[in-house]
Amino acid sequence: GYLWTFADNSTANTLNTIKTFATGGNQSIRFRVYADNGCVGDTTKTIDIQPAPNSSFTISGNICAKDSVLLTNTSTISAGTIGQWIWNYGDGASEIRTTGTPFYHVYSLPGTYAVWMTAVSAGGCSIDTARQPVTVYDRPVASFVYNRSICAEDSILITDQSTIAVGTMPIREWDFGDGT
Repeated sequence: GYLWTFADNSTANTLNTIKTFATGGNQSIRFRVYADNGCVGDTTKTIDIQPAPNSSFTISGNICAKDSVLLTNTSTISAGTIGQWIWNYGDGASEIRTTGTPFYHVYSLPGTYAVWMTAVSAGGCSIDTARQPVTVYDRPVASFVYNRSICAEDSILITDQSTIAVGTMPIREWDFGDGT
Protein backbone atom coordinates (compact mmCIF):
# COMPACT_ATOMS: atom_id res chain seq x y z
CA GLY A 1 0.00 0.00 0.00
CA TYR A 2 0.85 3.64 -0.10
CA LEU A 3 0.46 6.48 2.37
CA TRP A 4 1.04 10.16 1.69
CA THR A 5 1.03 12.45 4.73
CA PHE A 6 1.06 16.23 4.30
CA ALA A 7 1.97 19.08 6.65
CA ASP A 8 -1.73 19.89 7.23
CA ASN A 9 -2.26 16.26 8.41
CA SER A 10 -4.27 15.31 5.33
CA THR A 11 -3.46 11.95 3.77
CA ALA A 12 -3.88 9.97 0.55
CA ASN A 13 -3.43 6.22 -0.04
CA THR A 14 -2.87 6.02 -3.80
CA LEU A 15 0.32 5.39 -5.78
CA ASN A 16 0.24 8.95 -7.16
CA THR A 17 -1.75 11.79 -5.68
CA ILE A 18 -2.77 15.37 -6.28
CA LYS A 19 -2.61 17.90 -3.45
CA THR A 20 -3.73 21.52 -3.32
CA PHE A 21 -1.82 23.58 -0.79
CA ALA A 22 -3.86 26.32 0.85
CA THR A 23 -0.88 28.40 1.96
CA GLY A 24 2.58 29.16 0.70
CA GLY A 25 5.87 28.42 2.39
CA ASN A 26 7.75 25.23 3.22
CA GLN A 27 5.51 22.16 3.34
CA SER A 28 6.63 18.66 4.27
CA ILE A 29 5.43 15.62 2.35
CA ARG A 30 5.95 12.15 3.72
CA PHE A 31 5.54 9.09 1.47
CA ARG A 32 5.47 5.52 2.80
CA VAL A 33 5.39 2.39 0.67
CA TYR A 34 4.31 -0.91 2.26
CA ALA A 35 5.62 -4.08 0.57
CA ASP A 36 3.83 -7.45 0.71
CA ASN A 37 6.73 -8.81 2.79
CA GLY A 38 6.01 -6.34 5.61
CA CYS A 39 8.87 -3.98 4.89
CA VAL A 40 8.26 -0.24 4.68
CA GLY A 41 9.98 2.39 2.55
CA ASP A 42 9.73 5.88 4.02
CA THR A 43 10.85 9.27 2.71
CA THR A 44 10.05 12.89 3.59
CA LYS A 45 10.74 15.92 1.45
CA THR A 46 10.13 19.60 2.07
CA ILE A 47 8.88 21.63 -0.86
CA ASP A 48 8.56 25.39 -1.11
CA ILE A 49 5.02 26.39 -2.09
CA GLN A 50 5.04 29.79 -3.76
CA PRO A 51 2.23 32.14 -2.69
CA ALA A 52 -0.21 33.34 -5.32
CA PRO A 53 -1.60 36.88 -5.39
CA ASN A 54 -5.23 37.78 -4.80
CA SER A 55 -6.20 39.75 -7.90
CA SER A 56 -8.23 42.94 -7.47
CA PHE A 57 -8.55 46.41 -8.98
CA THR A 58 -10.73 49.50 -8.99
CA ILE A 59 -12.19 51.49 -11.87
CA SER A 60 -12.59 55.27 -11.58
CA GLY A 61 -16.18 55.15 -12.80
CA ASN A 62 -18.28 55.21 -15.91
CA ILE A 63 -17.10 57.40 -18.76
CA CYS A 64 -18.09 58.81 -22.13
CA ALA A 65 -16.84 57.39 -25.43
CA LYS A 66 -13.31 58.51 -26.33
CA ASP A 67 -12.57 59.30 -22.66
CA SER A 68 -10.18 57.30 -20.51
CA VAL A 69 -10.95 55.31 -17.39
CA LEU A 70 -8.47 55.08 -14.51
CA LEU A 71 -7.59 51.49 -13.55
CA THR A 72 -5.91 50.97 -10.18
CA ASN A 73 -4.39 47.65 -9.19
CA THR A 74 -5.22 46.65 -5.58
CA SER A 75 -3.90 43.07 -5.73
CA THR A 76 -2.10 41.63 -2.71
CA ILE A 77 0.32 38.78 -2.06
CA SER A 78 1.20 37.28 1.34
CA ALA A 79 4.92 36.93 0.59
CA GLY A 80 7.17 37.71 -2.34
CA THR A 81 6.20 40.05 -5.14
CA ILE A 82 3.77 40.30 -8.01
CA GLY A 83 5.66 40.16 -11.30
CA GLN A 84 2.96 40.95 -13.85
CA TRP A 85 -0.64 41.93 -14.34
CA ILE A 86 -2.55 40.50 -17.30
CA TRP A 87 -5.30 42.92 -18.37
CA ASN A 88 -8.20 42.41 -20.78
CA TYR A 89 -10.33 45.51 -21.35
CA GLY A 90 -13.31 43.82 -22.99
CA ASP A 91 -13.01 45.93 -26.13
CA GLY A 92 -10.60 43.66 -28.00
CA ALA A 93 -7.52 45.16 -26.35
CA SER A 94 -5.36 43.40 -23.77
CA GLU A 95 -1.86 43.75 -22.40
CA ILE A 96 0.60 42.43 -19.86
CA ARG A 97 1.92 45.11 -17.53
CA THR A 98 5.01 44.70 -15.35
CA THR A 99 4.16 47.49 -12.93
CA GLY A 100 1.19 47.81 -10.61
CA THR A 101 0.89 51.60 -10.89
CA PRO A 102 -2.47 53.16 -11.86
CA PHE A 103 -2.98 53.83 -15.57
CA TYR A 104 -5.63 54.93 -18.08
CA HIS A 105 -7.41 53.03 -20.85
CA VAL A 106 -9.42 54.78 -23.60
CA TYR A 107 -12.73 53.36 -24.83
CA SER A 108 -13.68 54.53 -28.33
CA LEU A 109 -17.23 53.22 -28.52
CA PRO A 110 -20.17 53.28 -26.11
CA GLY A 111 -21.21 50.05 -24.40
CA THR A 112 -20.70 47.98 -21.28
CA TYR A 113 -17.35 46.22 -21.15
CA ALA A 114 -16.14 43.44 -18.84
CA VAL A 115 -12.65 44.34 -17.62
CA TRP A 116 -10.61 41.54 -16.10
CA MET A 117 -7.16 41.27 -14.60
CA THR A 118 -5.02 38.41 -13.35
CA ALA A 119 -2.08 39.16 -11.06
CA VAL A 120 0.83 36.72 -11.39
CA SER A 121 3.55 36.34 -8.75
CA ALA A 122 7.23 36.68 -9.63
CA GLY A 123 7.31 32.88 -9.25
CA GLY A 124 4.61 32.44 -11.93
CA CYS A 125 1.67 31.67 -9.61
CA SER A 126 -1.90 32.93 -10.04
CA ILE A 127 -5.11 31.68 -8.48
CA ASP A 128 -7.87 34.05 -9.49
CA THR A 129 -9.05 36.68 -11.93
CA ALA A 130 -10.75 39.90 -10.88
CA ARG A 131 -13.62 41.13 -13.08
CA GLN A 132 -15.53 44.41 -13.13
CA PRO A 133 -17.83 46.11 -15.63
CA VAL A 134 -17.32 49.61 -17.00
CA THR A 135 -20.08 51.48 -18.82
CA VAL A 136 -19.06 53.79 -21.64
CA TYR A 137 -21.79 56.26 -22.52
CA ASP A 138 -22.49 57.76 -25.91
CA ARG A 139 -21.16 61.30 -26.25
CA PRO A 140 -23.67 63.91 -27.44
CA VAL A 141 -22.96 65.92 -30.58
CA ALA A 142 -23.44 69.63 -29.84
CA SER A 143 -24.96 71.56 -32.74
CA PHE A 144 -27.12 74.63 -33.35
CA VAL A 145 -28.47 76.75 -36.19
CA TYR A 146 -29.62 80.38 -36.41
CA ASN A 147 -32.32 81.82 -38.63
CA ARG A 148 -30.66 84.78 -40.40
CA SER A 149 -27.78 87.21 -40.57
CA ILE A 150 -27.68 89.64 -37.68
CA CYS A 151 -26.67 93.20 -37.09
CA ALA A 152 -25.54 94.73 -33.81
CA GLU A 153 -28.42 95.33 -31.37
CA ASP A 154 -30.61 92.80 -33.27
CA SER A 155 -31.72 89.47 -31.90
CA ILE A 156 -32.04 86.17 -33.69
CA LEU A 157 -33.50 82.77 -32.99
CA ILE A 158 -30.83 80.20 -32.14
CA THR A 159 -32.06 76.60 -32.27
CA ASP A 160 -30.41 73.63 -30.59
CA GLN A 161 -29.92 70.66 -32.92
CA SER A 162 -27.74 68.55 -30.64
CA THR A 163 -28.13 64.77 -30.82
CA ILE A 164 -27.22 61.69 -28.85
CA ALA A 165 -27.64 58.13 -30.11
CA VAL A 166 -28.63 56.62 -26.75
CA GLY A 167 -30.02 58.49 -23.76
CA THR A 168 -31.20 62.04 -23.24
CA MET A 169 -29.61 65.48 -22.79
CA PRO A 170 -31.52 67.16 -19.94
CA ILE A 171 -28.96 69.97 -19.57
CA ARG A 172 -27.76 72.43 -22.19
CA GLU A 173 -25.50 75.40 -21.60
CA TRP A 174 -25.24 78.41 -23.89
CA ASP A 175 -22.23 80.75 -23.78
CA PHE A 176 -22.59 83.85 -25.97
CA GLY A 177 -19.21 85.23 -24.96
CA ASP A 178 -20.74 88.43 -23.51
CA GLY A 179 -21.47 87.22 -19.99
CA THR A 180 -25.18 86.53 -20.60
